[in-house]
Amino acid sequence: MPVCKKCSHHWSWTETVKEIFTITKSMTCPSCKAIQYTSNKSRIVSYLMAIVVIVLILTVGTFLPSPFLPVFSSLLFVLLFLIYPFILSLSNEKPYF
Repeated sequence: MPVCKKCSHHWSWTETVKEIFTITKSMTCPSCKAIQYTSNKSRIVSYLMAIVVIVLILTVGTFLPSPFLPVFSSLLFVLLFLIYPFILSLSNEKPYF
């Protein structure tokens, strides 16, 4: 789970998910209201996870019967959604990319 770099508040899973679905690129700490950003390492890991999911869907999708592909894709998406808050780390600095 992410930890605020200013006040060391450990975010809960629900607090993290609420902030992930905001439109802004910054996240506000629920405890001290400091603006936090996704760290570069966390961004790279999330991009790599997305690539792995796409490759899995494309490769496994060629072997699965067509009715199972949406179910498989949905399960991968839900799994990624459930895991992401545990991978997310925060930074005080705005990312450069």
